[in-house]
Amino acid sequence: MALTVKQFWNCCNARIVGGFGGTITGEYGGDNDGATVYQLRTMLKKVIHNEGHNLLVAITNNQQVRANKALRLCGFEHTPWMSKLWHPDTTMRMWYRRPTTEKAKLGRKPFYLW
Repeated sequence: MALTVKQFWNCCNARIVGGFGGTITGEYGGDNDGATVYQLRTMLKKVIHNEGHNLLVAITNNQQVRANKALRLCGFEHTPWMSKLWHPDTTMRMWYRRPTTEKAKLGRKPFYLW
């Protein structure tokens, strides 16, 4: 089990985090469908350790309860829930985590770059 991290198009300082699983309409399932909140949080901590100096972005829907909780526990902020044209039975939101310095990755108070 692992999360995916992809380059955000035309931006060298942003990454898209995906592969949370937990829904049939978002990311078409994935390897992490049975992952617990603790497992997702552990995977997110690895992403933050390796990529936390970048803006981290994720999109989830309201069916991805464990992913939403893990993102919140790892300090991600989010937009309000939004409706959409495709799969109107679900709503979605964007999550983001601001870039931090090396000191913040080591557990000290975060220093935000903006």
